[in-house]
Amino acid sequence: MGTSINSKFRKRSFFVVFSAILWAATIVILAVTDLQVYIIDIAGEEVFIGIFVFLCVLPALITLIIVVRSFTMRKPQIDNIASTGEDGTANIKSISHTGSKIKVGGVEKQGVILELEILSESGEHYALKIQYFIPIRLVPQYKPGVNIPVKINRENRDEIILTGLD
Repeated sequence: MGTSINSKFRKRSFFVVFSAILWAATIVILAVTDLQVYIIDIAGEEVFIGIFVFLCVLPALITLIIVVRSFTMRKPQIDNIASTGEDGTANIKSISHTGSKIKVGGVEKQGVILELEILSESGEHYALKIQYFIPIRLVPQYKPGVNIPVKINRENRDEIILTGLD
């Protein structure tokens, strides 16, 4: 599924800001209070662990949960757009390679940034820039001027699935 570059950037920025706020809150709590957390080791002695160490784990866990959740939610979201999305056509205006590659089910895919002109079935016309992974053997087919059938998310017009040329 292609998601607009701006949409992905906003989501990542939110997580970075959220983590930064948690880190800042940790530092403020340490500076303002004299909170201490103790644990008992096997020998029965108290071992000091600063609240900072405890709260450092919290942003890491929250970030990990968010990342895992985003990956597990991706497939149902793609299936939903494929079945209920609005049909449209994307005209490739430009393509540039990101330099990234992934292997999915034995198929190697090249990361590209596509600048598209989208025309929906309802007649809506808009520009969209997406990052997408294309099977390497199909990259030559994706060139400026080519029209590709797409499915457009009805709730977020910046999310599309390229349904053609695969």
